[in-house]
Amino acid sequence: ILGFEQDALNNMWISTSQGLVKMDHGKRGIETFDTELGILDLQFNYNSAYKDSQGYLYFGSTKGLIRFNPQVLSALYRTNMVTPIYITGIQSHQRELMIGSAPGDLTRSITYADAITLDHDESTISIDFAALNYVSAQSTSYRYRLLGLDSAWTFLRKNNKANFTKIPPGRYTFQVLACDANGLPISKEKHLQIIIKPPLWASIPAFVFYGFCILGIVSLSIYLYDRHVREKNRRRIQTIKSHKERELFKAKMDFFMRVTHEIKTPLTLIKAPLEKINTITHDDKTSKWLRTIQINTDRLISLTDQLLDFRKVESDEVSLRLQRQYVAPLVQLCVQEFEPIIEKRALQVTLHLQESLEAHIDVEVVYKIINNLLSNAVKYADNLVVITLKEDAGNFAFIIENDGIKLQSADVAEIFKPFHRSSAHYQVSGSGLGLALSHSFAKLHSVELSYEDNGSNHNIFFLRIPLESGKTSLPRSE
Repeated sequence: ILGFEQDALNNMWISTSQGLVKMDHGKRGIETFDTELGILDLQFNYNSAYKDSQGYLYFGSTKGLIRFNPQVLSALYRTNMVTPIYITGIQSHQRELMIGSAPGDLTRSITYADAITLDHDESTISIDFAALNYVSAQSTSYRYRLLGLDSAWTFLRKNNKANFTKIPPGRYTFQVLACDANGLPISKEKHLQIIIKPPLWASIPAFVFYGFCILGIVSLSIYLYDRHVREKNRRRIQTIKSHKERELFKAKMDFFMRVTHEIKTPLTLIKAPLEKINTITHDDKTSKWLRTIQINTDRLISLTDQLLDFRKVESDEVSLRLQRQYVAPLVQLCVQEFEPIIEKRALQVTLHLQESLEAHIDVEVVYKIINNLLSNAVKYADNLVVITLKEDAGNFAFIIENDGIKLQSADVAEIFKPFHRSSAHYQVSGSGLGLALSHSFAKLHSVELSYEDNGSNHNIFFLRIPLESGKTSLPRSE
């Protein structure tokens, strides 16, 4: 500050090294006057200020003295003329965007464009603008902002370029206006809509695709979770059902066992006197009746023995006693026991036995398995029973087949269940326990018993038992 004077309106006029400044007392603002507004020079002299009786102010500068009436000075330099403002250029990454010079460039001059669209990789831009102010061109300043990115105005005093770096995808409005030396607007706002396109992965179709993917993943997760819960509940219900079935089966078997014990005692008491009576000579009719009684008594005793064996196996009350044993004599012994029935039914029994075959087995258990399989074959065969005993890849294979009515697939699935009998064999009496007992004994011995279909019309049962059980120093039984 080099000097100052107060006018009639109490406004302070201050001379400086950068021009003349008016401090408006009423508006509490300042106005700056430079050479474009009539000042001879920006540099004023120290303490060179005077006010006369008529209210005129005098200030001395390095280029001379200036005199003015403060009350009319502001009205003289102010004008109501609106200064035109134009956007003159736009650059992206320091490359000028022009009409059709490259793909994605402008379709019309930026001066007359209302909107432009840029790719996501063109989001760093510079915008040039100019105001056609011929009154005070050197003191023209600018204010601009990019609505959507920043609502505050940026003031430029000696520059006419706006720079923006990496604008996010979206819609924006660029606004710019010209101001005088005091920062007062002298033009209307110039608008330019700028659209930054998102990259492919951030476009609307991409988000729709992501939405469908998320929806699919959520739906799949819900479906898998629901299926998991359903499966878990199904297994739980199945476990409860199986537990109840086992309890019911156990109750039935306990009942059968008690009845069986009650039946077996009188049967044994009947059999002993009956055997003594059979040693006495009788007439033919009486002998026939006695034989019938003998056959049915033996049958009932055999049935009770099967029930008791089945109960023992299901209750894990049977333990294996393995020993080294020739298998062929065991098969021959079973066949000899069935010779009366074989002769009576006129069956042809063919044996293919490997005599030298030895294995570690529980003789009693294997004997009962073979006995039940042979009983089943003899019972349901029409004319032929074929028995094969051979070594098969470290196992001995006992194969028995008969030419009776072939089992259907539905019967094969149920054949080893207790008390199951095929509807095709309704004319043959039986209890449905023999194969179930054999299968239980096979599981006890950790061997495989199965029904196999080789395409022939025969029913074939296959028993595989390892030759070596892993036990050592077992006694040999001849």
